[in-house]
Amino acid sequence: MKKLFLYTAAALTLTACSSTDVIDESVQSPAIGFNTLVGKNSRALTNTNFNKFYVYGSYTKSGAELTPFQVFHGEAVTKTDGSWGYDDKRYWIPGASYKFFAYSCDGSAINGDNGTVAYPLATSDTYTGPAQVLNINNYICNSSHQHDLVYAAAAGNPILGLETNNKNVSFNFKHILSRVNVKFTSNFTDDYKIAISNVHIVNMRDKGNYAWSDPTTVSWVKSSVDRTAADKFINLAIEADKNIAIKGQTEEEKVRTAYGYVIPFEYAENNVRLEFDITLYKQSGARDNELRESDIQVLQRHLKGSWAPKWEEGYSYTYNVLLDGTAASLEPIVFETAEDMNLDNWTPGTTQVDFNFSGN
Repeated sequence: MKKLFLYTAAALTLTACSSTDVIDESVQSPAIGFNTLVGKNSRALTNTNFNKFYVYGSYTKSGAELTPFQVFHGEAVTKTDGSWGYDDKRYWIPGASYKFFAYSCDGSAINGDNGTVAYPLATSDTYTGPAQVLNINNYICNSSHQHDLVYAAAAGNPILGLETNNKNVSFNFKHILSRVNVKFTSNFTDDYKIAISNVHIVNMRDKGNYAWSDPTTVSWVKSSVDRTAADKFINLAIEADKNIAIKGQTEEEKVRTAYGYVIPFEYAENNVRLEFDITLYKQSGARDNELRESDIQVLQRHLKGSWAPKWEEGYSYTYNVLLDGTAASLEPIVFETAEDMNLDNWTPGTTQVDFNFSGN
């Protein structure tokens, strides 16, 4: 199996805003609003389909820096008629110092079955990381939970609240999972076609914490395999009506899977597997990439290949699989000659015929 890697970094840029605590809502300062700008290179989330994210935030006052107040705690911010808004309005407090974070899981909130979201206000016996940093804990990423996950810290954190002219808080969202898909190329002769199905990535780490890794960085830590789950794999669906591989296909014609999402991790051993099924057919008629009733099935195989991927946050990977007789676990027909063969000598014939030609 031949594996090539295609790295494509992408950034999703959104702009959002800040807030104040309910204790100080009597202060008639400017309300906190939201707007967005989506980068052209974003993948799963785009300007047209990104319509909800969840914001967390807190502030401290001068002289009481060790006593933060919660402002937002998973407040849903949604787009309606091109404008962003939220229900529980908050207001700026002049002189307060704010921090804001946000995430979106394909426009949905992370629930208890697929992870938890925490915004600790202070270090404690149970939490030793930096305070006022958004953490995503025990996030599940396997066949049962496949979503694009984006995360952002507000530009300029901490942000000082003003009496007037407070600007919108700017969120530069980024993809924090890795994205993978597979492309298949046939190297069988023109009179064969291959049906491909049941593509999986197996034995990858499917649970992780997106949390502090040092005092200034939030990243994936403590990635592991969820031993209690029955589905420790990623299903990669074949693009509709494009599951037949033949030799000489254009890039557009080649069999490829949809994208799946995995937790970023650098594996040290070749214990992650790509698995799929192939059925080889002898074409009965014209060369095409459709399966006909008259095509003759030659064999079926379940194929496996192992490797040690290095999946990085926000990267997209395409794995190119070349299918030939070797990849299909077939032994080629090989010819040889006898070692004692001697073409230089002839064995004399034993039949003797005497011809007598005479003239009349």
